[in-house]
Amino acid sequence: FWGALHLAYDSAIRADVSKQNFSVAPRHWYIDAGMRCEDCKGEFAWYAKEQKYWFEELNFWVGSHATRCVKCRRNQREMKSLKREYDQLVACARGKNMLDEKRRILEILDRLVQGSCELEPAQQGTRDMFLSQLKKSGPVSAPQLPSSIWQSGDF
Repeated sequence: FWGALHLAYDSAIRADVSKQNFSVAPRHWYIDAGMRCEDCKGEFAWYAKEQKYWFEELNFWVGSHATRCVKCRRNQREMKSLKREYDQLVACARGKNMLDEKRRILEILDRLVQGSCELEPAQQGTRDMFLSQLKKSGPVSAPQLPSSIWQSGDF
């Protein structure tokens, strides 16, 4: 367990090596391990039952290990999902008068920033362009825009 802060050997669960994906040696036991999250730096437990699921059900390579706590992993999945949704929506909304889609894109960008993602220059350009287009489309009320855009004075 590279990077483990501590191991709890009394939690050991026997592994089924026939279900594992390994190159040199299988993992014969799963053991609760205390780890440090690379995002929030907090300590978290990577439980033996979770390891069994990772390596025998999800078929992860047995040399891998958890680097983020559950909360940060959930946040990372959400950020990836938002980026995929952004890509799909922006391709559809560019050059068209799709105000609802443009508002959703602004919401996504707002959430990405709140989730500690830095906007790329192209994303910032899209944000500025869609804000401008929404301004030109007529009066916009606070509930129609993400709160941080409304509060920032961009509108």
